[in-house]
Amino acid sequence: MTGCLIALFATAECGRERAEPSDTASSIGRPEAGRAAETPRINSTTWQLIELEGAAVSAGSGLPLPSCAIDEAAGRIAGHGGVNTFSGTIRREDDGRIRIGPIATTRMAGPAEAMRIENAFLGVLERVDQLRVRDGVLELVGNGRVLARMSQKNPDTDSVE
Repeated sequence: MTGCLIALFATAECGRERAEPSDTASSIGRPEAGRAAETPRINSTTWQLIELEGAAVSAGSGLPLPSCAIDEAAGRIAGHGGVNTFSGTIRREDDGRIRIGPIATTRMAGPAEAMRIENAFLGVLERVDQLRVRDGVLELVGNGRVLARMSQKNPDTDSVE
């Protein structure tokens, strides 16, 4: 499996049930204006890259697209960049922003386009200060701008839902 399981644990009050968001937005990190930050409940999910810096991405050359798993409670992010595997830390800063990195990767070479996408994706991860889920799509936000979008990956079919 090219991705890792994701466990993004909610920071909701103990003993209080919350429904998983569906068509509403929720975020981790800096809240949107006029909105309290809310951590989405997303368990056992792998996210696969569908958009990078505003451009749709496709697998091409038969290699997988970058995918990742986040476990904010454990402070870990891990996944596959398309060619290499990676892992790193994720933490919430005192001001509420998310900080990802440092990130460690394996060092295999691959096709030029796959390496370009992987390097751009890993660079984006280090610029993220907020994670937000909208309509089932994970948005990686940096400085108020969506840097990348990721869709839930079905572990049974290895396809994006």
